[in-house]
Amino acid sequence: MTLIEEAKKTTKGASISVLDALCDRRAVRHYMDKAIDEKTIRTLLEFAVQAPSAINSQPWSFAIVQKPDLLNEISDGAKKTLAQDPRWKSEAKHAPNRFLDPAFNIFYGASTLIIVCATQEGLVPEADCYLACQNMMLAAYGMGLGTCPIGLAWDILRTDSMKQKLGIPVGHFPVLPIIVGYPSEPTPRTPRNPPRILNWIGA
Repeated sequence: MTLIEEAKKTTKGASISVLDALCDRRAVRHYMDKAIDEKTIRTLLEFAVQAPSAINSQPWSFAIVQKPDLLNEISDGAKKTLAQDPRWKSEAKHAPNRFLDPAFNIFYGASTLIIVCATQEGLVPEADCYLACQNMMLAAYGMGLGTCPIGLAWDILRTDSMKQKLGIPVGHFPVLPIIVGYPSEPTPRTPRNPPRILNWIGA
């Protein structure tokens, strides 16, 4: 039995429809202090790689971080860079700069960081990886887990020193870091604007 088949079996009866997942999945920023086991992570990755990719190039790969000290190191490094970013400095004029707060962690206390990476090869490797990210986040929701893409970590994860520390080889680059964990509280639905249709060319 594959990990996907097992996941389908264990969630049968309590599972949700794809349409429910599309509407109800939210970015979770409050997590329990509870680790995710290896089997669950591997199951999420199996769902991720079911995504479509241009000419079936499957350019994705993954780096998983569960070591608290390293998660804190990445968060602290990101905050140091972001605190000097003109965009955030401008916003800080109207509110406290959270990147100067030692208590703020960009990963919100989640136990696991999955960094979805792409190779330099293929037609649109970055776009393919985003499709895999969506697969993974929807699967996580169906398995009772919370996720949140963390764009704040982009810059530090793409430095040569951090890529080396994470074991990301030359020829690969981080596309999207996603935290995964067990939500500690419900996340309210965020209002969405109706679809913006630029034009509709009929038959």
